[in-house]
Amino acid sequence: MHPPTSFRFILHFMKLLNNSERRKLLPKAITDSMHDASRYLSELAVCVSSLSIECKPSTIAIASLLNAMECANPDYLNWEVRDSFLQEVSKVTNICTESDELLSARAALKSMCPAMPTAEHNDVRECMESGSSSPVCVSGSTSTHTNRKRNFAST
Repeated sequence: MHPPTSFRFILHFMKLLNNSERRKLLPKAITDSMHDASRYLSELAVCVSSLSIECKPSTIAIASLLNAMECANPDYLNWEVRDSFLQEVSKVTNICTESDELLSARAALKSMCPAMPTAEHNDVRECMESGSSSPVCVSGSTSTHTNRKRNFAST
């Protein structure tokens, strides 16, 4: 028997996010992008011993989701929606969203992907709203450097 992974917790938490009231307020492209970004961040957590050994998978999942929420357009994922979701997650899991463990997990995840965009970037908002691509940065370039070409053939 295997314990639940952080990805499994993300799936369950996303169901809470997509409850009937919030589903009306959130476009599918936003929730899909949040799911992709949080899944990516939870996969990165496996590479860091302090996260993969010392943190519970549920804590990593919540930290990944909270960091992914920072990418979402605040017009859709406003504080009311975010707060009601966090209250519901806290009620279900008994995890305080301001706990030291969760805050350090969030900081560690942010340090592993510092180029992950935030909602302040308008082009990220447009990208997430249109559903054209994931907000996850794996190339190391930020959205403000999209015009820069990389030549990998010369390496």
